[in-house]
Parts: sequence; structure tokens; C-alpha cells
Amino acid sequence: MRDSYSKSVGHFDPPTWVASPQYTVKSRSYGLLWAGLLINSRPMIQLQNVRPDEQQALITLLQKVQLLTDDLPADLSDFVIAKEHDTLIGVAGLERFGSVGLLRSVAVDPPYRGQHIAAQLIGRLLETAEAAGLREVYLITTTADRYFERHGFQPVNRQDVPTTIQQTQQFSDLCPSTAVVMKRLL
Repeated sequence: MRDSYSKSVGHFDPPTWVASPQYTVKSRSYGLLWAGLLINSRPMIQLQNVRPDEQQALITLLQKVQLLTDDLPADLSDFVIAKEHDTLIGVAGLERFGSVGLLRSVAVDPPYRGQHIAAQLIGRLLETAEAAGLREVYLITTTADRYFERHGFQPVNRQDVPTTIQQTQQFSDLCPSTAVVMKRLL
């Protein structure tokens, strides 16, 4: 495939602009994301809120990457998915508790990792949290603390976490006490 930005003698492919009301991220083929427009990239990966009929696909992906599904909320309206065509390839969720939130279930199907899909999912949920007036977002991780530090999260002492987060099943029951708890101010 010829990249429209390559400098080949005597040939120039004009960029193909694809506009979408949904977020679009860089796919496996060459492309550039800028202001929601994807330049010369096929196939397209889109971010969207999860629909009720996509719940089983979401659970399947979380189980595939060995993340918890026992405590998923009944209402997944604050979960965002990444799709390539009709295939769910990434997910991230936000649970709201007053003025704080819990970022959870961040997962990307292994063949699609390394394409900044998780970063786009996290970014979308942090924008949602800020627009909703949340002040802080917490997360609990056993393996990805360094990754989340790159997104502005900092480790915090478990005792300093708001009671509403401490009372979640994920915090109090499902994640081990050795899991790292992190916070990001909005």
C-alpha cells in the first residue's frame, strides 16, 4: 500500500478524508488522526458507547484478556468500545460515585495492541468524567500501573481512597490487596 505522505518520484496519492461523528483512531494500515478525521487509513477503528446488544461481546473480550466480569454494572452506558468494522476490539468503563469515578475494564484484543486504542478509550472516558463534573478518577490494577502513570494517574494509599470507591466489589473483594490503587485529578 502506498502511503500518501511517501515521497515517491512522479506519484502522489491525495489523502482520503473520512469524517465520523464518533472518535476514530489509527488503524493497522497507515493513517493519521487529526480532529476526528482519519487520513488515508483503512480499515477504520471507531469508538462508541456500548449498546445493550454488545454486552456479551464485551464480556467475551474481558474474559479473553483475563479481566473481571463478575461485578460489571447492569447499566453499561459509561462503557466505551473500539470496533473495527463490526468486531469489538477494545473496551473501557467508567463507574460514577458522586464526584469521583472508577476507571475499569480497560482492555484491547491482543492483535490490536500497540496502536494507541486503549489511550483513546481512556481519553474519551476522562473527557466524559470531566464533562460530568467528576473531580477525581480512580483505578485498581495488578499489572498496568506504569501504563496508567503515562496517562496522569498516580499511586495512592488505599486508606486515602473515598469510601464510595472502597465499597465497590472490585476494591473490597475482587482485586487483591496487593493491587495498586491510582488516582487522577480532573
